[in-house]
Amino acid sequence: MACSTIYTLLMVTVIYGCIVESRPQNFDLLNTAAGNKNQEWKNHKSYAFKWEGAFSLGAPEHSKCPMVMQPEHGRFVCSEGTLLERNMCLVECQIGFEQDQPPVVYICENGKWFDLKLNNIDTPEPRCVPKPTQVGHFPE
Repeated sequence: MACSTIYTLLMVTVIYGCIVESRPQNFDLLNTAAGNKNQEWKNHKSYAFKWEGAFSLGAPEHSKCPMVMQPEHGRFVCSEGTLLERNMCLVECQIGFEQDQPPVVYICENGKWFDLKLNNIDTPEPRCVPKPTQVGHFPE
């Protein structure tokens, strides 16, 4: 994905790191990237925007979160299968194992990990430990 922001003023709509609409407050946008074939954006004469590169529905590299080590006897599972922006991830342990802490749903936002209570977490370090056995109960 290659997108570039030349200028942003007062009100900006951003999708996956690319400006798709930009305008000063109380001013109607005259053209959009989709409707302007020469790839120049035309707006109020005081504002200049230029589309650069190709657009796809991916996320820019800077919005990826740090890689998480897969826990022994478990795995880190994300909603989109990658560590991209706004993914929700959780730890899944193998049968006979459980997390060593209460289950947490992690969210990747702006290249950082957060839990659902929006506490910043450097990098999750999930662990799966053997479940305690009960009398007369045999793990599978």
